[in-house]
Amino acid sequence: GEEGDVTRRKHSPDVDAPTYHHDHPYREEIEALEYRPWQLDVSGVERKERVTVQTEEDDHGVWIGDEDDLAKLAERIAEGQRSGEIREIALDLEAHSHRTFAGFVCLIQLSIRRPELAAEGGRRRRSDSPPDVATGCDFLIDALSLRHAVPALLGPVLSSPDVLKVMHGADSDVPWLQRDFGCYVVNLFDTGRASRALRFPSAGLAYLLRKYAGVEADKAHQLSDWRRRPLPGDMREYAASDTRYLLEIYDQLRLELEGHSSPEVSVRSVLDRSKQVCLIRYEKTPFRPSGYLTVVDGGRRRRNKGSGRVTSDLSPQQEAALRALYDWRDRTARREDESTQYVCSNAALLRIASNRPATVAALQRLVNPLPPLVMRRSQEILDAVRVSSSAAEAAASSGGGGDGPGKEEG
Repeated sequence: GEEGDVTRRKHSPDVDAPTYHHDHPYREEIEALEYRPWQLDVSGVERKERVTVQTEEDDHGVWIGDEDDLAKLAERIAEGQRSGEIREIALDLEAHSHRTFAGFVCLIQLSIRRPELAAEGGRRRRSDSPPDVATGCDFLIDALSLRHAVPALLGPVLSSPDVLKVMHGADSDVPWLQRDFGCYVVNLFDTGRASRALRFPSAGLAYLLRKYAGVEADKAHQLSDWRRRPLPGDMREYAASDTRYLLEIYDQLRLELEGHSSPEVSVRSVLDRSKQVCLIRYEKTPFRPSGYLTVVDGGRRRRNKGSGRVTSDLSPQQEAALRALYDWRDRTARREDESTQYVCSNAALLRIASNRPATVAALQRLVNPLPPLVMRRSQEILDAVRVSSSAAEAAASSGGGGDGPGKEEG
């Protein structure tokens, strides 16, 4: 029999995906979560025209690049939670998606609250030494070198109901944490969900930074390569700024939520909506056999109502070849962990299918230069074209119709 957390799934005929589904391992904890009193109490929160965060000029966040430092950070959070000094952490991720099929997390940004600075007039005293794991408040965790250590050291913090995770637009971050580290988030306040509840003009983090902190978000590194090591100072500053202001912004959002005129808009309602984000389950991208239609006619998927075939200049043999090549590209991208467009572009895929080459030389004449994986697996491509075309020709012959054989280049 099946395990209790495994259910059967039905997919449309056009989806190639597992028919079984493993349930969320923390579903019960998330759904039964009772919010801590301090999460709902805003009486001690000060309303501010502008939130400020005091840092040194060269404070680009504390780099956590080895397991010992990550262990120290996890213990500092655990001790802070036990003493009541750390109730919330701000969290964000930077991922890499170019030339990879599924993508992977490169950096984890984590911030904790800064100590009260009232005795110093709100100013931070310059220290002779830069902040470290014991004294810093903004941390950049190298998710590449510490991929093996994150589950054991950060996992308990992320799944602890006693530590609130403040994140912005966590719909992608939550499943990425599951995919790369097997980590699950319990007790979340999503500032993006709060923005939507308050009907702000924008639900983006840039808007919140501008509204509450007077900071203009630097968009220069949105598409940067986060695999780079060492990470340049400007990229570190960009990454640290994503979480540096988030806890102060969270406080101001709570005040606005509790002061809202609608009883349906409150801190509790945002926490409830954030629960649904926590329940998002990572699933591998399914394969859609009809996806090859997006390669034809610029993705408009025009079909002939009579035959059900794509309305294009492709013969049945050419369309069959394109279908087979589309399948080959998806399997190759998954196996090699490459993006489908790097394996073979749509234009090249359509050119190969239209001409149906029979030799490597003919393939090279069609697509020059050949993408590396097309060159390396050229025989697989030729076999796919030959088998699919032959099957289409046989079907057309047995049916007594069809458009006749398409062009085949030798």
